[in-house]
Amino acid sequence: MRADRNENGKISSVRRRMRKTPSPEKLQGALLAASALSAWTSPQAPTHDIAKVLEEMVNLDQPPDISRSRLEDDFVGGENESDNAEICTRSDSSLKDFASCNADLTPATAAALENPTVDVIKALVCLVLNTEAPAIARNAAAAALKHLATSPSATRQLVEEGAPEVFAAVIASGHPGSPMPAAPVARIEQCIRAVGNLAAQEGMAPYVQQLGVVQHFVLRLSIGSGSMQEAALCALSNLAELPATRRLLAEHGTVPLLRAATYAPQRASTQAGWLVCLLASDANTAPYILSAPSGLRTIFAHARKPQAAANEEAAWALATLSAHQQHARTLASVGESIVLLFELLGSSTIAVSLQASWALANLALQPNARARMMTSASLTSLVEAIKREGEPLFTRQSLRCLGSLLAESRFRKLLPGNSTVLQTLLDVAGGGLSDVCDAAVRALAHACRHPNSVALQLISLPDTLPVLVKLLSDDSLESTHCEAATCVANIAYQCSDPALLLEDSLVSVIPPLVARLESKTKRTQSQAAIALCNISAIEDHRFAIIQAGALTALARLLGSPQKDAQEASHKALDALTRMLSPNSRRVFLRPNSGRRNLRGSGKAADRHSPLTVQHRAADSQLSSPLNHDNSTP
Repeated sequence: MRADRNENGKISSVRRRMRKTPSPEKLQGALLAASALSAWTSPQAPTHDIAKVLEEMVNLDQPPDISRSRLEDDFVGGENESDNAEICTRSDSSLKDFASCNADLTPATAAALENPTVDVIKALVCLVLNTEAPAIARNAAAAALKHLATSPSATRQLVEEGAPEVFAAVIASGHPGSPMPAAPVARIEQCIRAVGNLAAQEGMAPYVQQLGVVQHFVLRLSIGSGSMQEAALCALSNLAELPATRRLLAEHGTVPLLRAATYAPQRASTQAGWLVCLLASDANTAPYILSAPSGLRTIFAHARKPQAAANEEAAWALATLSAHQQHARTLASVGESIVLLFELLGSSTIAVSLQASWALANLALQPNARARMMTSASLTSLVEAIKREGEPLFTRQSLRCLGSLLAESRFRKLLPGNSTVLQTLLDVAGGGLSDVCDAAVRALAHACRHPNSVALQLISLPDTLPVLVKLLSDDSLESTHCEAATCVANIAYQCSDPALLLEDSLVSVIPPLVARLESKTKRTQSQAAIALCNISAIEDHRFAIIQAGALTALARLLGSPQKDAQEASHKALDALTRMLSPNSRRVFLRPNSGRRNLRGSGKAADRHSPLTVQHRAADSQLSSPLNHDNSTP
């Protein structure tokens, strides 16, 4: 307990007496500062304003200190004053309300700051530079200019009167090459905050950058006090929209920045964490963060702070890193990143969970990251995310991640007996949103791949075929046709044995598949041909394919530039034409049968009977490209 408080925590009478007897030096400085401030607060009654300042001084929380060092730091914006929090910081896309920056001013002063006169600004600038004025008055003038820098209406006047150059000179004072002797710490801090406030004004960041103050801000991260560090970090945050600032900060300030994010007080730590995330999101500066031993750990710690804004900043940085192939490999190699992202995926703040879903979807393309996601907990988290309503993009990214995981046979082992996953995917696929439908049907197609396919479990659900028929038939969902045809192809591949199917269970999807053979996209044509090829291996379904008019369309695809379409069409025709007479069969199997003139060319090679080669029904199957585990998810 402090010696100047009694056991009840109240300020002792000795300290109260000290507070009521300011030193002569402090009174002189207060009068000078008050005379400058009163010029615009209440010109008609300056004595009233002076009295106000004196009253505020004797009510300071800290007792007056007659030592020289405290005389320079104790009036406005000292290291222990709440005034230090006034800088307006800018993070990713928004500025703090300027009104909050003036919260500690009297109403009259705050109102006057909105419309200061040119003479007032000129007087304050001169006072900061006046070496004959008491230090406390010069500090007060710097603090007043700091407040003015939060006002858009005052920005032009500050620039015209040379205030930014004065701030830069004070900040650089005492350094080699500076003509100005070292200024007191309190004045330097006020000028740093003033420059930060100016940088927050629209279009002012490039102007401030040209003053050459960034390197001094970076230096203050290493040698400054906690309050000075926080001021420098806030100013850097407002300048960090400029690539030059980010590059300079990454090259010379990565280590002190990471140290501040870890060990500085909360406000400074939060600002430093944001800057680390910002550097990590820039492809040019991210290597500096990733190569530092504590770089990723700092981002992880920022993500776990109680502030939602910090969570979003960290999730955004991780999502941006995951979009870069090399950076994604580095991120995927750290096991904690996967655990953290699944935690953020369940955040109640949609902005946080959305960024986490992007990161997980991108990392799921990395083999080592997929290996870390092969757990039932990951499956449960993704399904819960997919069920969450309100943000289609979040749903799509969660589906992307799940689809990539289902491309692994090990992950598909988690599905048998878990009909919730398949039913959820069917519900989303039937929802009507094109991008979301694509991702859901693609995930279903992966789930039906061989080995460890769940095609039989899927086909047993009553909604499966109606949803697939709807997706294949709806012309407004053209981008989904290919994924739906692929899903049917994989189901038919696994269900070629009629004993495994309900009677005529795949017949309903045949007409829309035949229609997709005429699709505008070659890939959709290929997948529809593969699906019909696999269905044609089921003898009970061949007549339905012929009735739907598939023979002519399949024959036309024999001349397709797509190798998959050619092979699938040939195998499907080979199986289907067994139900025709030899002459009719020869017509459809002729290489140019897709043309209008179906007569033979007269070559002996075209007249030999295909029946000389014995085919089994199983030989007519053609698996979808998605049936191989070494394919790219």
